[in-house]
Amino acid sequence: PLANSAEFTFEVDPGAWTEETLTAWERAGVNRFSVGTQALDPAFLQILDRDHNREQVFALLDRLRGKNFSVDFLL
Repeated sequence: PLANSAEFTFEVDPGAWTEETLTAWERAGVNRFSVGTQALDPAFLQILDRDHNREQVFALLDRLRGKNFSVDFLL
């Protein structure tokens, strides 16, 4: 078992999540999500071969509002 103070992080692709999967991970003890956004510009998303779009990123961030999360960007 993890200590109560342990951080259990799960990386989430903005184009590959559902409410059910996030809820299941939270029930399993995940208490921090790392959002693999990489970019918000549609052209950069295409260059980076990302499957998601900005709307999916914002939907995920809205779902994670008030939770412990980070967002990965490439510059």
